[in-house]
Parts: sequence; C-alpha cells; structure tokens
Amino acid sequence: MLALVPPKAKGAAAGGAAAIKKAATAPTLSGPTKESDELLAAISSDDVSLKDAVAHLAERHSITFVPNLKRGLKDGKQIFTFGHLTIYMDRSVIYVLESSGADSALPPAWKPIALDDLIERAADK
Repeated sequence: MLALVPPKAKGAAAGGAAAIKKAATAPTLSGPTKESDELLAAISSDDVSLKDAVAHLAERHSITFVPNLKRGLKDGKQIFTFGHLTIYMDRSVIYVLESSGADSALPPAWKPIALDDLIERAADK
C-alpha cells in the first residue's frame, strides 16, 4: 500500500495513536463537527496523518473505508471507497469524485470536500 504521508519518527506512532484516542474520547458539542475539529488539530500538529484520521472517522461512524483497487491511483495517490463515495487524499485535502449529473455529457470530476461533509454524504446513501 502506498504511504500517503511521509514517514514520521519512531515516537510519532505512539503520539498519533494518543491524539486519535484523545479526539475519540473528547466530548462532542454538535456531532461530527467537534470531532473533526479535534482530528484536524491533531493532523496540523503532525501527530496523525490525514489517512489515519479519515480511517478513524470511518470506524467511529461505521462507514466502510478501503482502498479502491478497481480505480487504483489518481496522480500517484491511492483512491479509496468511503461508504458509497470515491475519494483520494493529497497533502491535507480530501477529494471526492462527483458526477456531473445523469443528463450531462461531462465526465465525473474530483472536488475538495470537508471532513464533516464527507461523513454526512457517506451516511446519506
């Protein structure tokens, strides 16, 4: 599997796990928004990779998060299935594959999406 984030120092793995655990046990004020804010802070401090944060959110919300082997790579980045959505991550941005509509002749396009919106759309099936 491709690494989406540069490897960290040996002690960073323990720090990342602690940051995810802290975010998971933090009280939430308004659903996923507070949780996402905690994880974004952990990502910003290099304690957690974006992929690990997305995996944690998927697990927490019972959403499937697996590599999409059929689609493979986008610009050298692994494509994932997140619920019924197709996503990839580049640096600190999550992109979702969006169709242009049933009657449109335009091909699907990759568009940035916020963590909260990603969770909400994946849960909407």
